[in-house]
Amino acid sequence: MGPDVFAEMEALGVIPVVEVEDAADAVPLARTLAEAGLPVLEVTFRTTAAADAVAAIAAELPGFLLGAGTLLTPDTV
Repeated sequence: MGPDVFAEMEALGVIPVVEVEDAADAVPLARTLAEAGLPVLEVTFRTTAAADAVAAIAAELPGFLLGAGTLLTPDTV
């Protein structure tokens, strides 16, 4: 992560933070946000679907600005 990421986040102004219960919902949600002009999302790690959701978004939308939040253990990092 470099300075361009911080500039991109600042330019967007808003970063949606979501809790994903079903990983199958992650990519459609990210696509909808991107289509609406907000290609950014933070997935919290409060559910068992979080890791799969992050992996799916990263695989399907490589240009999407994706974050993972609530990282509490080395395994989730």
